[in-house]
This record gives sequence, structure tokens and C-alpha cells, in this order.
Amino acid sequence: DKAMALAERAYETSHRVFRETNLVALHSAANLGSLYAQMGRPDEAAPILTRSLELSRQHLGEGHGITICCALKLCILHRRQGQYDKHDPLLIDLLDVIRREHGEQSVLAGFAKYGLNVRVRQLVEHVKTLEASANRDAAATAKIRLKEIRSALKGPSEAPMERAN
Repeated sequence: DKAMALAERAYETSHRVFRETNLVALHSAANLGSLYAQMGRPDEAAPILTRSLELSRQHLGEGHGITICCALKLCILHRRQGQYDKHDPLLIDLLDVIRREHGEQSVLAGFAKYGLNVRVRQLVEHVKTLEASANRDAAATAKIRLKEIRSALKGPSEAPMERAN
């Protein structure tokens, strides 16, 4: 309860003292949203995290650390809620941004890849279950998603180099 009270007070103060798009305000909003999510309050967390992500994209750019932090926190919320239709595309796009802005070997890329690898393991088990129950359509849909995620993990393909004669 003390942590929640402190996070709420930091959020309110930063929004009152600074503008909503200030770095401190964006960061405190993302932290409050994440705390709500961790405490099992997703209905309060989702709008705060979504708004923080939108504002940080607009004012800081998609490759800024706070923007990436907001996106990762929103991904975690979507995963906890089983909202993989939101989680998977957001995390795939985020990995692309991180690679472009921070590099393949960055810690941020590692976080995104870890999340996608966890999702691959979930989907592999899910496909097995669906195939065992003869639910071919659902298994085919899950296999498509699995292929998309595996492709994202491999990264952008480089054009083959031509051989010199």
C-alpha cells in the first residue's frame, strides 16, 4: 500500500508540476501503470500505459529509452491478461525499433527477444495441444503466429552478396 501511495503521489505531482509530456511525468506514469498491473489492477494499468506509450512516441520518438520502457511494460500487461493479439505485434514491432535504434546486441533487444522466445515456447505447446484435439483450424492459426515470431527473432534478412568473378 505504501508503494502504491508513493507511486500515485509521484504521478500526480509530476503531472501537476510538469507537463504531461515531461520525461519525469512520462516515466512516473509508466511506473504507476506497471505497479497497477503487478497488483492485479489491469483496468487501471492499461489506459495509463497506453497513454504513456502514445505520448512518449509523439514527443520522444519510438527509439527513446522511455518509449521502449513504456512499450515493454504494456507488453507485459498484455501477456499477463492473455491478450496475445496485442502483445505479439507490439513486441515484434518493438524488437524492430530496438534493433534499428540500439542494435542487435543491446540489452533492450535482449529483453524483447526473451519475451518473444517465451511466447514461442507457449505457442509450440499450444499447437501440440490443438493438434492432439484435432482442432486443425486453430492449430493452423497458431502456426502462422509462431512463424511470424520466429521470423522476427531471426531479424531482417540481408541480401545475398554477389560473387566476384
